[in-house]
Amino acid sequence: MALAQHTVIQIVEEYETHARIELGQILRLSAAGAFVQVQSLAHRLVGPSVNLGLKQCAERLKAIESQPQARIPNGAGLSDCLEKSIFWLKKHFENILHDIAG
Repeated sequence: MALAQHTVIQIVEEYETHARIELGQILRLSAAGAFVQVQSLAHRLVGPSVNLGLKQCAERLKAIESQPQARIPNGAGLSDCLEKSIFWLKKHFENILHDIAG
C-alpha cells in the first residue's frame, strides 16, 4: 500500500524535529555522564534512521548506543551528518513527488 504524499512528508518532518532534539540531548547527557539515557536516546534514533535510509547517521548512532560511556568524538560532525542526511532525504522525496506529479 502506498503512502500518501502528505504522510511521507509528515514522517520526514517529524523525524527531523525529534532527531534534532534527541541528538542535542544525547550530546548534553553524554557530557554530563548520564550514559543510560544516552544509550536509550541513541537506540530510539537508530530505528527511524535505518527506516529512512540514513545509513551513515544510523551507524554513528549505533556506535553511541553500543558504547554510551565512550566520549562522542565529534558532536558537531554528527549534527552535520544529520542535517545533510535530512536535506538529501527531503530532496530525494521532492524529486519522487515531482516525478509522480509530472
